[in-house]
Amino acid sequence: MNHTKNNLSFLLGSNETVEDVVTKMNLLSRFFQSYSDLSGFIPFLETYKYVTGEVYLSRETFNSFPQTENLDIFFANLYFKPIYSFLTEGKMPLPWRTYLEYCNNNFHNPFLQVLIGICVHINSDLA
Repeated sequence: MNHTKNNLSFLLGSNETVEDVVTKMNLLSRFFQSYSDLSGFIPFLETYKYVTGEVYLSRETFNSFPQTENLDIFFANLYFKPIYSFLTEGKMPLPWRTYLEYCNNNFHNPFLQVLIGICVHINSDLA
């Protein structure tokens, strides 16, 4: 992969709010859209962004939104770190590597890309 680190430096910045996470996801989506070899990563990211945005929009329904927001931010960072590592150095944990290799192949099934991304993010990052 080895995309320039300057183009991806936004992935390393801290997230203070869920809005920061969604902003970062929007930037990453635009980045993916600018490279045809990365288009397979868009379905999971867009789904993840939608869910994260809905968490923010429904913040009044949570008993303790600050705790929910902290969890959401922490969990999002677990996604951003391997993506950054993969795009800049070609390195990442095996579950994410398997997902990204699947997304990079010529067979693109958006539903499977989302499903595999969800499974990897939950089962690998929370392990």
